[in-house]
Amino acid sequence: MNSYISFLLQRKWTKNLWASLVALLNLLSLFFLEDWRAQLVLSCVFLCEISRLLLFFKFGPSKVLALSHVYWIPMLWVLTRNTYLVELSAEMATWLSLVIVINSICLVLDMRDLWKFVKEEQNLEA
Repeated sequence: MNSYISFLLQRKWTKNLWASLVALLNLLSLFFLEDWRAQLVLSCVFLCEISRLLLFFKFGPSKVLALSHVYWIPMLWVLTRNTYLVELSAEMATWLSLVIVINSICLVLDMRDLWKFVKEEQNLEA
């Protein structure tokens, strides 16, 4: 199963579909801006995009761009620690659950990409 997922993620259309899903999910925060959790997600989206641009200008199109999602780590920690303590609408609860799950999966994939980037850089230096 893991090799199948890896195979799918190597396909360009699958990567584009995944990136579109993640972007859409995070931008859905615009519909919940009255809640601080949505404001947090949207703020992290802006920070990630600014970081991605800076990394792109420095390194070009490489796996190091995954580092731009570093802001999701504290965001996900805050969301998982504070989301289920209060009553939320069904829509908000569904959206937050999806943000936590999908962004967590994305972080795991990013860690894999960063690991590959570090290994490639070490091979170039050797």
